[in-house]
Amino acid sequence: MTDTENAPRGTAAPTGPDVTPALLIERAEAMVPGLVARQQETERRTYYAEDTHRAFQEAGFYRIAVPKRYGGYELGFDTFLQVAMTLSRACPSTGWMFCLGAAHSLFAASMFDEKAQAEIFSGGDFIAPLVNAPTGRRGAPRTAAGFWTASGSTAPARPMRPT
Repeated sequence: MTDTENAPRGTAAPTGPDVTPALLIERAEAMVPGLVARQQETERRTYYAEDTHRAFQEAGFYRIAVPKRYGGYELGFDTFLQVAMTLSRACPSTGWMFCLGAAHSLFAASMFDEKAQAEIFSGGDFIAPLVNAPTGRRGAPRTAAGFWTASGSTAPARPMRPT
């Protein structure tokens, strides 16, 4: 059961130059009381509630590191981390899940070509799980030219809620 009385309250997210790091951090701080009140509920559920997700969308949190050309704010990762730390102080689980899903916009913007980015960021908001921890074996052999020969596998990404 969701306790909507204590749900974090977001505000409509402006998309232009009105969005500043200070504004996003202020929005995160405004959500603190609701997140604190819902810590136990979030722990029992094992993911943050749909209304929390919507509040994060309305506040613009999923757009912090998304490139401007796709409707994002293209702010520094320091802004993202300040928002994440504020959410984490209120509810560590919520902050952790926010980080796991929303931080990957930096990887997507850095690792993929423009065509892939246009598809990934088409909605402006970006939240997705990502597995990027290599699991090769230690002491991998080198080629004759001195390059490492990498082999191994990685676990699949675990689905995240809300979807």
